[in-house]
Amino acid sequence: MIILLSGPPRSGKDTAKAIIDKHVRTPIGHYRMGNPMRDFLKHVMKVPPQTYKEMLEEKKDLTTHLLNNHSPRTIQIETFKFLKKMFGENVLGVIAVDAIASMPY
Repeated sequence: MIILLSGPPRSGKDTAKAIIDKHVRTPIGHYRMGNPMRDFLKHVMKVPPQTYKEMLEEKKDLTTHLLNNHSPRTIQIETFKFLKKMFGENVLGVIAVDAIASMPY
């Protein structure tokens, strides 16, 4: 079974996932469509591990010198625009299918 949660920022997707996790009796996988953009921050922009989580949560709209005075959200949006332009509008779906197919559950 695949459950897709979609919505704007701060609409409760993570909360909904936590509720689903609590009530489903079997282990379930989790894939975020934003993973490729987060991976760009982590691996290409080399955001230090100690600031990575904070940068993607409470400071995602704040500019930082680590990202050439852009916010993490802006970098992720621009990364998606680039991927979409280069590989088509379904690029995140194609990446997701491959990632989900590789999951052990």
